[in-house]
Amino acid sequence: MEELLYKNVNKSSPMLGSSEKVTGTYKYVDDICAPEIYYGGVLRAGIPHGIIKKIDISGAVKSPGVKAIITAKDVPGLNAFGYFVPEQPVLCYDRVRYDGDAVVAVVADTQEHLVRALEMIDLEIEPLPIVDSIDEALDSKAPKIHEKGNIPYFVDYENGNFNSASADRLVDGFYETSMVKPMYIELESTIATYLNNRLEIITTTQSPAHDIQQLSRSLNIDEKNIHIKFMDPGGAFGGKEEIHTQILASLLSMKGKVPVKMTFTREESNMATTRRQAFRFYIKSTLSSDNHILGIYVRAIADAGAYISHGTSVLDVSGSHASGPYFIPNVKFEGMLVYTNHPPAGGMRGYGASEVNFALERHIDHICKELNLDPAEFRYENMLRAGQPNGTGLVPLSTVKARETLEQARSGRLWKSRNKASGLPPYIKIGYGIASGAKSTSYGQGGDSAKVKMTVEDGYINIYFSTPDMGTGIRPSIKLIASKSLNADIDFIRVYNDDTDFPLSGTANASRVTFMIGNAVVKCSISLLQTLRRSLGTAVDLSKKDTLEEINKRLGKVEVTEEYKLPAVAGGSYKKGDFIFSFATAVARVEVNSLTGEHKVTDIEFYPEAGNIINPVAFRSQMEGGIIMSLGYAIMEELKTFKGHVISNNFTTYMVPTVKDVPRITIGTIPGFEQLGPLGAKGAGELPLVAVAPAIVNALADATGKNLTRIPVRNEDLI
Repeated sequence: MEELLYKNVNKSSPMLGSSEKVTGTYKYVDDICAPEIYYGGVLRAGIPHGIIKKIDISGAVKSPGVKAIITAKDVPGLNAFGYFVPEQPVLCYDRVRYDGDAVVAVVADTQEHLVRALEMIDLEIEPLPIVDSIDEALDSKAPKIHEKGNIPYFVDYENGNFNSASADRLVDGFYETSMVKPMYIELESTIATYLNNRLEIITTTQSPAHDIQQLSRSLNIDEKNIHIKFMDPGGAFGGKEEIHTQILASLLSMKGKVPVKMTFTREESNMATTRRQAFRFYIKSTLSSDNHILGIYVRAIADAGAYISHGTSVLDVSGSHASGPYFIPNVKFEGMLVYTNHPPAGGMRGYGASEVNFALERHIDHICKELNLDPAEFRYENMLRAGQPNGTGLVPLSTVKARETLEQARSGRLWKSRNKASGLPPYIKIGYGIASGAKSTSYGQGGDSAKVKMTVEDGYINIYFSTPDMGTGIRPSIKLIASKSLNADIDFIRVYNDDTDFPLSGTANASRVTFMIGNAVVKCSISLLQTLRRSLGTAVDLSKKDTLEEINKRLGKVEVTEEYKLPAVAGGSYKKGDFIFSFATAVARVEVNSLTGEHKVTDIEFYPEAGNIINPVAFRSQMEGGIIMSLGYAIMEELKTFKGHVISNNFTTYMVPTVKDVPRITIGTIPGFEQLGPLGAKGAGELPLVAVAPAIVNALADATGKNLTRIPVRNEDLI
């Protein structure tokens, strides 16, 4: 049975070619079919808050084709998941806290039988009052979603002394971001097979090692007996960092003694999986007479939803990015999470930095409007320079080229043309906006590491690690790094990164993958060359296939493993601060119909600085994709709820940009070389998210004169 199921996926394959995805021949998890696979599904609460009064599965047990049914009592270990705070029930037994809470899971021989069995379950839930907003969560009379109350987490720090900063002027403002769902095409899916106390999983994930830890905890299985094969996902953007189908599919396989595939529907995905937090920011800044920012106070409140998930970490990252790309000597940050009856909020591309930077960049434009200052010049004069500490008090270890991104932006075509006549009807208003941002690479003072194995075998150089490729092109980049480090022909290098049997190299997030794994590959390359020299007594030329084959004839398989650890940095006023940053500036042009509020983003110029660009094609693809995602974030995307129920549950009711919405995009790169990075590279994948959305909103405000403080911007906001 197991051999049949895994015959097409039990061997790792080297670098996936782009043609397989373009032609549709690549198999995602849900594409894997075999006669022995059964189908798993979930009965969810369907109401946002309530007490479970009855769970009657007797009718479903007798339903045709049902192999097993599980409830909370069938969870052998901890009936909770959540990597940072394990508090979300695998299956609820007493209370539900949001629409998507899982209550019963079923496995059947066909999808039709599965649906029928789920319909036969008699579930009674007594509704409780709903907390449907941050305001309601903060109300002292609000119902408690958890016994500990509706405010589960605080974070605060102060670098310098905000209140003692002698200032000539003070400007304050209030800003909001909405709930946003990463609307990836591939839905969450897992195939689980439990046999002889060993669990084999095929899944779509960003965090395979985290998955194993949580599976072990809930299933009461030793981590050594859990093996995950992860496929390249069809999109993730942070939404597949948290557990989705993995635990339930595994439990069903354990009880039913059959391989189980569980795949969510689009509506289920939108209702039951994580999304970006909605944030509220209150910002107060003090300025000197010569227009330098002396201090800034940021108060942030984030909607965690029904369970914390990644909420604590996202809020922490917001705190570390509170000063953005600017030198502000006095920074005070206060943040809190609140529980609501919304879906849990996890990580999403930008991961706290994009939210706080939207508020900061709108605040910067607010300052410039109040004081009649040029927004580009004001930013330039206040930008962080090499050797200066950021808002947490840490001096970045990486290169600091924030000013260079702004110099290019204000010299570009868009910013220079902002005062020219448009030739459009008078009711069409033109606006230009500029915004800058900083995004950290890796986990900062939280620590980070990546391990890589390299072998010479079968006449090839093989590289192994266990971080998924999210479509960012990590495998081609790793081949390029190895080729350069070894002086080897790239055609003789193979990359394998789809299996938890490979060395632990961390998650696919935090703009860390190229930097961390690339550095581990550089270390591995040095170690391999040293090993070969010691064994052969001479240096070797790895650019020839004959040499690789000769090495194997003389030495057999040659193997080295190395780990790269992020430098440890002490100090600062915030123990979760970051110290490796990439920078960017964006310029946007918009057209607004002042009669109807209809608006269009016509042009985006984007100037990212991420050290040396190793793979220009992959880099440009990342930037373009991030720009389009930021467009959606700024003017259309919102996971809407009504009385706690998610009503934006598919592509009909949740709006995302299409090709008709894509503006003219110009990407200019800033020459650089990061001494800490592999071949001089830093992280880049999240850069567009911190700068593009505020640039668009700044342009809309410029066109209309409106004080826009919330995203997404709606037509009615512009009239």
